[in-house]
Amino acid sequence: MSVFEQGHQFLRERELYLLDLLERIEQELAHGRNSHVTKSSEDTVRLGTLISELEKMAQQPAVELLQDLSDVISK
Repeated sequence: MSVFEQGHQFLRERELYLLDLLERIEQELAHGRNSHVTKSSEDTVRLGTLISELEKMAQQPAVELLQDLSDVISK
């Protein structure tokens, strides 16, 4: 095997290694992104529920509203 062929072989192996590394990094990033999207969706649902509860409470008399408000805030 000539020096050129050895150099070419080395570069090809290095390329394959780096492509594999890049693929693993992309998978990790995708997993992190999916986790973030899931958490954001859960937070959105939780905030929507809280808004609905507060809208219902806004229809109550002031005394009941103050009592219920402390329950909502503690959630």
